[in-house]
Amino acid sequence: MRSAPSGRANVSVPPWAVALLAVCALLLGACSPSDGVGADAATSSSTSTTRATSSTVASTSSSSSSTTSSSTLPVTSSSAGPPPTSACRQRAVPSGEVSDSVQADLDGDDAPDTVYTVQGAVGWTVVADLADGDRVMVELVGVDRRSFARVLGGADIMGEGTDDLVVVTSVGAYTEQIGFVRLADCELFELAFDDSSPARFLTGASISNGEALVCPGDGTLERYFFSLIPGSDDDGEPEFDGGFEPFRIEGNVVTGYPGDGASLTLDDVAAITLFDCLDLEL
Repeated sequence: MRSAPSGRANVSVPPWAVALLAVCALLLGACSPSDGVGADAATSSSTSTTRATSSTVASTSSSSSSTTSSSTLPVTSSSAGPPPTSACRQRAVPSGEVSDSVQADLDGDDAPDTVYTVQGAVGWTVVADLADGDRVMVELVGVDRRSFARVLGGADIMGEGTDDLVVVTSVGAYTEQIGFVRLADCELFELAFDDSSPARFLTGASISNGEALVCPGDGTLERYFFSLIPGSDDDGEPEFDGGFEPFRIEGNVVTGYPGDGASLTLDDVAAITLFDCLDLEL
């Protein structure tokens, strides 16, 4: 046996312990690499290959320290610095002509949010400055800058206690096109039909046809339409073909369902309210 290293006291070992150590040495030797590589070689390779040898166990301390320095991810403290800034806050108002603003409560915090449109170089963008300092926006799909877009105001079309935006997306000779914008997860979204096209409805009438839009405030929309029956006004009171089409809003998708058709008189047509969306007015 080797003598104990200097600086340490000699220890008397019982005979049974010497025999046990001899058996352990034989077992460990049988498990050692056949090429006779010692502890130093096992230490250098332990970062890439784990070996069940005594030399690997002996080098655990040195291999752990080298592995930690090269592969351990840094630990981020939850108290290190202020929380990240909201993505909404980092958005600048698009360059362009800014419209007059309206007030609506988009997030249900009982604080007025300021909403307006911006006429950019290509199209129109709806922008909302929320009361908490966030800013959200959405570009109206397919609305050319030469067209016209304005926010009528906020209306709780879902009956959930928060306002959605009712937006005029174009103006014709006798009709206006209406779209809807909702706030969700720090984003504004324009409602769309099942085919992903923007959910927009015409409202207005001429002497021969018309379209009407109703928002009951329960997550549905109602479209009414009528057109003059050709020749019906030649000898008397005109008659109209009319109809009703219901829609349901789920998330940001508007789905249409089969409606009813009817023959309408002039009095029936005159009684139709062309735009009835809660308290908003065109």
